[in-house]
Amino acid sequence: MTTRQSIHSPAAWYGADLGRRTDWIRNLTPGALDEIDRATRGVMARGVPLYEATKKDFPLDQAADQLRMVGEEVENGIGFVLMRGIDGMRYTKDELRQMFWGMSLYLGTAVPFAQQANKFDDVRNFGDKPGTNFSRGNRTNAELMFHTDTADITALMCMRTARSGGISKIASSITIHNEMLKRRPDLLELLFQPYHSSRNTEERPGEPRYYTMPVFGVKDGHFASHISRRLVRAAQDFPEVPRASKEQFEAIDLHAAIAEETCIYFAMQPGDIEWFTNHTLLHSRTEFADGNTEEQTRHLLRVWLSTPNSRPLPESFKTLYGRVGPGEIRGGHWRGDHLPH
Repeated sequence: MTTRQSIHSPAAWYGADLGRRTDWIRNLTPGALDEIDRATRGVMARGVPLYEATKKDFPLDQAADQLRMVGEEVENGIGFVLMRGIDGMRYTKDELRQMFWGMSLYLGTAVPFAQQANKFDDVRNFGDKPGTNFSRGNRTNAELMFHTDTADITALMCMRTARSGGISKIASSITIHNEMLKRRPDLLELLFQPYHSSRNTEERPGEPRYYTMPVFGVKDGHFASHISRRLVRAAQDFPEVPRASKEQFEAIDLHAAIAEETCIYFAMQPGDIEWFTNHTLLHSRTEFADGNTEEQTRHLLRVWLSTPNSRPLPESFKTLYGRVGPGEIRGGHWRGDHLPH
């Protein structure tokens, strides 16, 4: 058996400790907020279509510096930032979409969801039934399992909040690794071995409807993780997929339990933006209940970003990310045979 060692990193944190700090909350300066407002109104006034605006169309100076610092913290620091200062109720949802798109340009390249052309995903309750093999949690009001997305960075902008619930949760994959090393090193070793997961109907022509890759991996000293416990279980419904062992399920169940023990909870307000890496963090949220008005209907925008300062990923991650080199455009779900270039 490989001898594993505890991983020391700023991204190895405990929610109880992090909750006593405020360095993960970044407040945009008044000057940066003025720049973002001017850039947004300029793009809207010129009628630039969503997704077609470039940095030239959305010029930022102070705000660009603050966004670059976010990108550095997400990749090389604790792994996430909650950005505050934007008054979300001051803007229409269309203005917030353009604003979020323009700001995202300063962190990376947007990659698509679900083989669809648009680069934003609306996270709200569309009434989908949770718990089915092909359901998507972003379209329900159910509590979500901890999971990772297929992108270097996930960003979420809160446009409106629910009447109750919908609290964000983030956990450190490195902390989970270290805790499993202490408690059950035998189960930790299984997470470095392949698991089968459903592609959730996102397979391209000729691809199997499942993929195979480990939960944890290391490349050139850089740790990386990817997991959706729901999709691991969903793949077991496919007759062509080998049966997972009792110990494999025990390993991902302990992984999930430690995520719950060590995570941080926080509430987002309209205008808040949460930026986080998928390589060292997992995310989730609590169940929520909407009110009777649009102002009490939880609605977040989500974008997946491939970033120029990204880490190398293990070769085994290529089956899902397409490319694994540092700084390469990778991740997302691409339609047909089209791949990032």
